Amino acid sequence: MRLHRPGGGILVAAAGLAALFVIWLPVLIGQKVLLGGDVLYEYLPWSAEPSAHSAANPLMSDPVVQGLVWQTVVARDLALGELPLWNQDIAAGTPVLANDQPGVFSPFNWLALPFSPALGLSIAMLAKVLVAGFGMAFFLRTLGVRGLGAALGAVAFASSSFMVDWLAWPHTSVAALTPWLFGLVEAHLLRRRRWALPGLALTICLQFFGGHAETSFHLGLAVALYALVRWLLTGHSWRRLAGLAAAVAVGTLLAGIQLVPFFDLLRNASLIGIRTTSGMGFEHLNLAAITSWVFPNAVGNPGIDGLPGRPPDFNESTGFATVAALVLAPLGAWSAWRRDRSQVIPLLAVALVSAAIVYGLLSPLTGSLPGFQVSNNDRVLVVLCFCVAALGGIGLEALISRPSPAGARTGAWLVVGALGLSLVVATSWLALSRGAAVDAILPRYHNYVGYWLLTGGLALVTAVSFVLAGLGGSRRGWARAGLCALALVEGAFYTATFNPHEPAGEVPPPSPTLTWLQAHAEGRPVIGLGQALVPESAVLYGLRDARAYEILNEQREGAFWSAADPGFTSSRAYMELNQPGTDWLAAAGVGYVVMPTGTALPGTSTAYQAGGVTVAEVPDPRPFAYAASSAVSVRSEDDALIALRKDPLGPVVVEGASPAGGAAQVEVAGRHDGFVELNVVADDAATIVVEQAYQPGWRATIDGRSAAVQPANVLFISVQVPRGHHVVTLRYAPQSVVAGAATSGAGLIGLVALIVVAARVRPSGDRLAG
Repeated sequence: MRLHRPGGGILVAAAGLAALFVIWLPVLIGQKVLLGGDVLYEYLPWSAEPSAHSAANPLMSDPVVQGLVWQTVVARDLALGELPLWNQDIAAGTPVLANDQPGVFSPFNWLALPFSPALGLSIAMLAKVLVAGFGMAFFLRTLGVRGLGAALGAVAFASSSFMVDWLAWPHTSVAALTPWLFGLVEAHLLRRRRWALPGLALTICLQFFGGHAETSFHLGLAVALYALVRWLLTGHSWRRLAGLAAAVAVGTLLAGIQLVPFFDLLRNASLIGIRTTSGMGFEHLNLAAITSWVFPNAVGNPGIDGLPGRPPDFNESTGFATVAALVLAPLGAWSAWRRDRSQVIPLLAVALVSAAIVYGLLSPLTGSLPGFQVSNNDRVLVVLCFCVAALGGIGLEALISRPSPAGARTGAWLVVGALGLSLVVATSWLALSRGAAVDAILPRYHNYVGYWLLTGGLALVTAVSFVLAGLGGSRRGWARAGLCALALVEGAFYTATFNPHEPAGEVPPPSPTLTWLQAHAEGRPVIGLGQALVPESAVLYGLRDARAYEILNEQREGAFWSAADPGFTSSRAYMELNQPGTDWLAAAGVGYVVMPTGTALPGTSTAYQAGGVTVAEVPDPRPFAYAASSAVSVRSEDDALIALRKDPLGPVVVEGASPAGGAAQVEVAGRHDGFVELNVVADDAATIVVEQAYQPGWRATIDGRSAAVQPANVLFISVQVPRGHHVVTLRYAPQSVVAGAATSGAGLIGLVALIVVAARVRPSGDRLAG
């Protein structure tokens, strides 16, 4: 069995691709999507439907109520030829590009654009897996690992817990590029490839475009540590180090169009303060979570049995990169240490520091450091998954290159490994067939599901047996084949079971209540009380939602709605209204309220009722744009809130110069995300209010001449219009976007310079090993 030849790696890679093709064939032909729209059945109005059922994976709510909404808005704006800067349908409007997570420039999200949002994001998820796998193969080949080891490492990382569990989130748009960054650093420092620095700069830019600053932060520090240690151990060439610094600078500048608006918004948001005061940076996984590397499903897997897994939840706590790679990793570290310590020490340093952060040994230190202080640091698991997969690939390479000891007898280990592999296949197939029912096949041991302890134990015994068989004897080719097969089975099973496979037409699921609202809302915002009509979900049905889920510019939103509703909270990461005043709802233009039947909201009237769901109508909500019949001036937001509490439907409260209070006719002539055009006929000077959230980035013109935009009623925007007939135009165009575009332009010049310099450098005689 000569799988150590280059063709062996191709065979394993082909098997991995075939497994993905089989798993995701319904997605590729458009029948299924990998987003669980059925998570909405947990909430009214969907929970009242006869078709309501438990979610295939209850942890998949974020990709539906956030990711799907973001992709819908980005696709809508790009189709209009507009840069997605503002979403008018969430809360009173919220930034899109500056929010970072929508990933406006992410190549994965752009890949999704030709398709419906749910199908497009599912195809993007498949692309992330492929990019991660090929990236790991590239990194290992750059280290000199031959095809088979590179293929095993690729399978291990592409099917690792971080990649699979966070596949529908923007986290993996960044994480998929992890091995490419490490590989390009290696190609520059050791292989001296001319294309390495331009490639590194471009990859740095693309990972920033992925849309998850926290993952970029963790990944950036890991790559920096690897590069520094590798540089210290391999010659101290200042020229090489300067080249890396130049590539980092150019890549960061290239991403300026994304980064500058994001940091501009972040400095005015309360998110940083909330995370700092909550002590988020000190949070970590307990040591018991280490067992997930062998027994990932032992406390439940929400994609199989609906159980949340280890605390805080399955996504956050699970570390897994196949048991095959985990068992091979120590062998990889040992063999690389003996062969070339400068190669393995940087990787071990990154792995050990990452493990110490994830499992709490370094948390007392890192929790108070900038960046770490406001991050979910258990998510450094992405780096740990990468290191385990890489060392596993190096370990298989060690089995390939190690000479056979004379007279070694390892046939028994090979038999044990083959039997174990058969049982792993059988238990995986049984779990795919019976789903949650397998939890009851064997008794629990303490809090662990017996069936998954058995499955993990079988994988561990199988991997150890094949490694022992490979360390000696003439049949090591079979041992290597067994390890690759084990990694493929583990990876395929893990990848197939976590993300739901839902019919494309049921994301989002149908609802008569939402159908009624589509026919009657007439552009007015809607809300749900409590957890009804979970925030932002209404946008999936073409409606506006006066609430939002995890927005950065929530300070004015929070102030307004806290005054409107003493029971207002955002502790669940979304805006929750429980008993808002009807006058405040009318002041915000809210037309309808979704609530459980039997719940009363004084001042509203029932407009629709069915199956335990009531839709109440708010009387006389203010229109999207109107002239204030009277207005008062205050100096600050706090003063505005005091004045507004007296009568939310009384005089409009404007912050700044004394406002006018004349009558005027206001007609909305045009409107889309971040743009409003009004025809105004004013009998006298008037204050025109537009119910979009105040942000410094709003710009106004009256008949083509610039006009000031002022906050009105704490949350909204207003413009002072003189007497007569005027065209008023409002556009969300923050200066940070202009500055970001200029920064990206500078980065593009830097990239061209890197390419020119690289073209003039004499190519190295080194080649990628293997």
